[in-house]
Amino acid sequence: MMLLWSLGVLLFTSGADGRTTSGEPPLTLAQCVTLARTNAPQVMAQAARMLDARGQLEQAGTWPNPVFTATAQDLTLGSRPPGVRSPLLLQQTLSYPVFFGYLRMQEAAVARANVVHTAASLEEENRQLMLLTGRAYYDLLLAHELADIDGDAVTIAEEFVRLTERRVGSGDGSPLDIVRARAEETDVRRAAELTQRRRDLGGLDFSMMLGAEVPGDIRLARDWTGATAFIPAHVRALAASDPVTVQEELRMLAVASRPDIRQARASVVRAEEAQQLELRRTLPLSEVQLSVAARETDPGGPSPAPQVAALVAVSAPIPTFDQNAGNRMRARAQADAARAQLIRVERAAALEVGAAWLDWQRAREALEKFARPAVTAREQALDGTRRLLTAGLAGLLDVIAAQRDLLASRRALAQAERDAAVAAWRLGMAAGTSL
Repeated sequence: MMLLWSLGVLLFTSGADGRTTSGEPPLTLAQCVTLARTNAPQVMAQAARMLDARGQLEQAGTWPNPVFTATAQDLTLGSRPPGVRSPLLLQQTLSYPVFFGYLRMQEAAVARANVVHTAASLEEENRQLMLLTGRAYYDLLLAHELADIDGDAVTIAEEFVRLTERRVGSGDGSPLDIVRARAEETDVRRAAELTQRRRDLGGLDFSMMLGAEVPGDIRLARDWTGATAFIPAHVRALAASDPVTVQEELRMLAVASRPDIRQARASVVRAEEAQQLELRRTLPLSEVQLSVAARETDPGGPSPAPQVAALVAVSAPIPTFDQNAGNRMRARAQADAARAQLIRVERAAALEVGAAWLDWQRAREALEKFARPAVTAREQALDGTRRLLTAGLAGLLDVIAAQRDLLASRRALAQAERDAAVAAWRLGMAAGTSL
């Protein structure tokens, strides 16, 4: 009977965290997010995009270069006597677009709006990266938990084989019982191997997401509640009292904080500034050129007397045929499309917040009302089955079935904890919470 008792006790003495330890402390959720956001290739790519946007702004505020032209013209129309120099016309001209600021000021406004849009776009990329990192963190933590549970199942199956062999040796069973026990052990080992493989592969993928140069194993802190810290405290306080108020508060937080909404708003501003730029191009003042020239005339002959004169010229296109109508129409269409996109983004954010809130509520309910009570009930059932076995009112297969049920409920509990954690993380990201 002591062997039967130890067979059940194994389920409780096995560590809930069966991962190997090393000198490095386990990583928390916040640490993993920080590592992912500081991943060198991503940081370099984002810095390059921001540098490009700032370069456009810098160029938009630069003054244009003046144009210098030098000409020399031979004024001889025909042949000239020997020894007589040909009359020459020498001219140096300096030209400048004096009204360049008419467009450059608006081009700078478009470039500034583009810098704001780029910054918001990079923040949105970081938000999406945080969302993916948190989900991957809890998926990997779940894989570790399932691997530990399957490891406990292997230990129990091995003990069951040894116990069956002893029972058959004492004449309390048949050789068929040993075959069944070993088949059960083989199935459990196969399932445990698959689970461990998924855990190891997930760890390699996650290490690369966090910025490792080569894939490697990662130790995670067993913290299923870390994501809840990213939900605002006053929202958590109101979670059970007033769901309508909480959802409205979350929606307001999302509108005020989410970078994708700021990005959409920046797109509208940029499109409107670009529309004003195309309107200004209807009147081509920026192409007006003011030229100042110095002209020297050498009449030639034996005793030339050069003559010097000044010249001022203005050149400007006449907007007779091209009035930039097509570009103005395109700019207006882009502004309308940006406004429509802003409406879609705001509505998508409201939907995401509402769905994330509902998912978090349902996941917490499933965890507290079903998953954890189920584990407690299975533990009690296993304890009662062992007592019945001791009293001779239950068989060994009943104990094994109760142990399988408990392992299954532990797997369901791990899945429920993962679902609740991911739902909390998703809600925090939907509301625009960041580090």
